[in-house]
Order: sequence, then structure tokens, then C-alpha cells
Amino acid sequence: MSVFCAIRDLFKFGRKTRRRTGSLASAATVLESRVLLSATTVTPFGNLALDSGADLKTVKLTDHFDDPAISGSTVKIETPLGSFIVETYDTITPVTSQNFLDLVAGGNYADMFFHRSSTGFVVQGGGFAYPEGATQPTSVSNNGTITNEFTRWFDSAIGGLAAGTPLNTRGTLAMAKLGGDANSATSQWFVNLADNSSNLDAQNGGFTVFAHVLYDGIDTVDAIAALPRVNAGAPYDTLPVRDFTSGIIQRQHLVTTSSSVVQELTYEITANTNPSAVNATIENGLLVVAGIQGQSGSADVTVVATDLQGNTATSTMSVQVGLTSAVTGPVGGGNIARPQITWSIASGATGYDLWVNQLGGQNAIINATGLEGTSFTPAEDLENGDYRVWVRARNADGAGAWSVAHVFTVGLRAVTITSPSARLVTVNRPEIQWEAADRATEYDVWVNKVGGESQIIRNTSVSGTSLTPDFDLAEGVYRVWVKAKNASGESAWSSAVTFEVNTQSTPFVTAPAAIVNSARPQIAWTGSPAATFELWVNQLGGTSKIIHDTTVAGPSLIPSSDLPSGTYRVWVRLRGETGSPGPWSAAYDFTIALNDTPDQVVVSGVSATATARPVFAWAAATHATRYEIWVNSISGTATRVVSETNLTDLQYTATTDLAQGQYRVWIRAFNSGGVAGPWSAAVNFTLT
Repeated sequence: MSVFCAIRDLFKFGRKTRRRTGSLASAATVLESRVLLSATTVTPFGNLALDSGADLKTVKLTDHFDDPAISGSTVKIETPLGSFIVETYDTITPVTSQNFLDLVAGGNYADMFFHRSSTGFVVQGGGFAYPEGATQPTSVSNNGTITNEFTRWFDSAIGGLAAGTPLNTRGTLAMAKLGGDANSATSQWFVNLADNSSNLDAQNGGFTVFAHVLYDGIDTVDAIAALPRVNAGAPYDTLPVRDFTSGIIQRQHLVTTSSSVVQELTYEITANTNPSAVNATIENGLLVVAGIQGQSGSADVTVVATDLQGNTATSTMSVQVGLTSAVTGPVGGGNIARPQITWSIASGATGYDLWVNQLGGQNAIINATGLEGTSFTPAEDLENGDYRVWVRARNADGAGAWSVAHVFTVGLRAVTITSPSARLVTVNRPEIQWEAADRATEYDVWVNKVGGESQIIRNTSVSGTSLTPDFDLAEGVYRVWVKAKNASGESAWSSAVTFEVNTQSTPFVTAPAAIVNSARPQIAWTGSPAATFELWVNQLGGTSKIIHDTTVAGPSLIPSSDLPSGTYRVWVRLRGETGSPGPWSAAYDFTIALNDTPDQVVVSGVSATATARPVFAWAAATHATRYEIWVNSISGTATRVVSETNLTDLQYTATTDLAQGQYRVWIRAFNSGGVAGPWSAAVNFTLT
């Protein structure tokens, strides 16, 4: 069987074949704008006053930080050859951009692969995926056809471009369509490798450009375009492949991707000079500043914003905390019908206000003002249920802010089941555990077999907080509930926990930790020490099958050689006595962080500037094994007049003549694992 026949057999499945978007324009002008990102403080923080130690205020971080180079949404696309980030034109092409963002956020592009690579023209994806563990590709699920928005670029009130301005230029993303139908785009998209505007702007209503590649992400796109291609039959007649010579194409031979919507800026609190008085956190783009109950004073809180290129901007806020009190009791559940409510003393207070709501019931069930002392007992019984209480201090100058809400329960609170904590259990008598409920004297445990017997276990008087079945549970799926009881009554049932008993032993990986600093971490999983296992480890964005051992004795393995820094994905399965394997475990990810990211390179000089071939020199960077150099013309329009990515010396002489004029150079280092350090500061020079 030929390789092409084998590939066609592999790819036999229902699909909608899309028409090619065009051919390479013979005289295309390559436009490669190097978009430089820049996190910026647009409005510095001011001072913030909290009325009391229980006061809380929020600050919208986008009011203070921005990346002016970004105006749309940003999506990160990760591939085995590296990642790239694209920015969508949300205002100019809202329908197309939102369709793309919805497909990304909805997971439709999970395990998508680039199925088409046309030299000097486009690389295309968005139509087909190859999920982990699958035996053949599937079609990407789309949200239907969308309206072509090509002409919006030339609407003076929207895109504002002059008619005929090239759109499908290098680094832009556009939607693929069916021939003869301008409104047939669904999920497929492509990246232009060159200026294809003379072709793609002029046919089928124009191909809608809805995004562009940011910064140096085009390097990854170029790497995909440089891969060898095979003819696997339409729509895979120009399929880019990795590490493939002959035979059946497998998933690891394809340029698979994962994509996610990312924020243009991320935020971090780097300093809080008085955490005993002020608590500061970042939640959903808000800086949340809260006083600590019972405390007063001041603090300086510093926030750093980081853009997608690693540039940062900083601002510091001064916070002042005033009069405060905090509810201290009652605590937990199982409280009596007239529980004593207590709170802390506020310095300088002459009285207190108290407010109590019944959750799911009456608001302001207690609303008392001018209370003396720091406790209050209701005059009437409270119904069983949950309550929320606030207190505030007051003096002759007025009232402070309400305290943080405090929750307590009259009667028994529903418990939380803590074990089985994983859906899969590999023993026939798994221990069921739950959290203790305040003042509970016993518990009621109920277990059903899903699709089988109800109340396969029902014990209404368990004295502790765990129960182990006194008989073997057959393999299958089970659901368990627990409720608390005492002489006064019982709680509601807990939320159900579902687990599966499977002693045929689909193992699951238990180690290493999510982040380790060892180059040879122990990988461990569940299973018998006498069993033989198959272990598969991929380096995400790097080497597939960096570890693949089919005869691991026992449930652990330590790599025989150092692994570079990066993120890894692990699967393991049991090998039977005859060598027949069991099912693969769920994927498990961990990251090796060896603190070996190269330092920023320092350019020490540019010499021979009176010649057409200047010499660049730089200082060695810690952890560097190779260097990349990038030179742009700043007196003209040419970019990447010098671009070398595999330099091992500390100087480089241009290999082609450069014209007279002004230039700018950047250099960065890579470590042995392919991790890049930051670009150097730009250095300008002039060739005379």
C-alpha cells in the first residue's frame, strides 16, 4: 500500500470539502509589520480611604492600565512548533470576530490541526480536529454560516480605509469560504504568508480579514509553512506533517493546536506594606481592597500589569483604614434557636448597629441600633436555617462601614462529602467520608448503584464521619448522599457524589506535583507493584513521546535523563500478562521549572558601520545555549533585514550587504530546552 493510499484510508470520514481560496500572487508585496506591545499606566492610582477595618472597595484595573497597541480581543494558539497570538478586529468585523471567539471559547477548536499549507500563500485550519485517543480525525463543529464583512473595511464610519487598500497581507487572518458564495464562511480560517491582496481581495466578495498575528508570532506560522507536505487527498492534498517519512499518518505527525482567549494584560500585586490592616486581591480584573476586621492604619499597595510580550507597568495606591468592628459569633451550624450574636470592640465606638437576614427568608429579621456592649440575644426563637449578620460601630461623628457578612446556622447544616474525591476508585470497598456537622450526633448514609439497585447501602445511624462497605461493590457507577442528625432534627441531604468502582485498573497518575524544580521528577500512578505498565509522556510544544516505555515494572518511573524546563502531559496504562493493554489513564499535566530561563541579553556594540556588513557583539546570557538576532531598517520600511536564530558565538557579522541608513537591532537567548529569554533593549546604529 502506498503512503497516499494509507493516508486516504486513515482520513475516511464525513466532511465538507472547501474550495481553495486562490493561488499564490506572483508579484505579492510582503508586508510584515512588527507590532511592539507596551503595557502602559494611563491613570495612576490615587489614595483610597476605608471607613473602617471591615470596609471593602474595588478598583477597575482597566481604568488605570492599558496596552495601546491592542484594541481588539486576543487569542493564543499553541502548536507543537510554538505558539502565536492573534488580535481580532472586533469593531470592524464584529460578526466574524465574535464567531471566531465563540468557537475558541466553546472548545470547538480543541485539537484542531492545520490541514492545508500552500507555499508562500497560506496555512489553513479550523475545519478538522484529531482528539487525543481518537483513531481518525473529526470535523470541527461550527455555528453555521456568517455574513461576509469584507466591505466594512472601506466604510468611512467603520474601517475608514480607502477603496482598494490591500487587506489580505502577510500575517493577517481571513475566513475561508465556498466558491461562488460570499456568505459561506463557518469555522475555517487561514493565515496569509504573503501579500495575497491582489488575489483574495478581488474574488468571491473579498475574503474577510478579521484578525492579525501579533509581535513575532509569524515565526511560528512560518515554521508550520516550512514543514514537508503530503498529498492525502482533498482536502488534505497539501497536508503539513511532522517527523513523518512513510506509513500511516498518526496524530503526532499533524500540527495540532489548542487555543484560548487571553487577556491583553495580566495583573499581580507585588507589594502590600501593611497586610495586618489591609487585604488586597485581584479578582476578575478588579483590585479588591478590604480592611482587616478590628484593625486600622495605612498601607501602600502596588500592582504590576504585564502585557503579552512581557513588558510591565506599575502603579501604587495608598490606603487608609478607619473605625471597624467584626462579627465573631455564633459560628458554624447546629446553633440553638436563640443564639448569642457577638462582635469585636471598635476603638472609639460608643454604640453598635446590628442587622440579620434569614437566607432564603425574611430580610432584616433583626434590625437593632444603638446597642451597648458587644453581644445580642434574640428575644424570639429563630427558625432552622442559615442567617447572615452584619454589625457596624458608631460614635458622635457617625457610623462606620458595615462589617463583612458573617453566616451562621440554626439547626444542622448540610454536610459535604470529601471521599471518594476522585471519580474512579480501584477497590471494591471504598471508604466514604464527610465533614463533621456542628452538634450532629449521627449521620444517615445512602448509596445507589446508577442504573441498578437503589439503597444498595442505607445506614441511618453512623456515629462517625466515615463508612466503609461491609461487602464488595460490583464494578459500576455509584451515587452517595449523607445527612446529619441529632435529637432535635436532621439536616438536608448533602450534594450527591458520583464515583466508579473499576478494579480492572485503569490507573490514574498521582505524581509529580503540578510544578516541580527537578529535571528528573518521579512519575507515579496507582496500581500493583507487581504489574507492568506502559508510560507515555509528551513535552507540550516540544518533543512528542519524550518518554515512551511499554515495560515499566511497578507504578512509578524516574526519567533516565534530564528533562528541560517546560510543560509535560502523561498517560499510563496497564499491560496484561500477555501484553494486551488496558485503557489509557486520564491525561495528567505537570511543569518543570528549573529557573533556567535565559537572562536578558545586553548588546555590547555594533562595529564596522562604515562597511555594508556590520559586526554585532553581545555579552553572554546566563543559561543560554544559542542566540537570535533581529535587525530592522528604521530609515526605510524593510523589516528583518537580518534574522538569524541559531547563533552560538557572542558576535555575528552580516552575511549580505546592507544599504546605508539607520537600523535597529534586538538579540535574545534560548536555553537547551528551547525556552526564550526576553529581547534585549533595542540598539540603534547607522551605516555610513
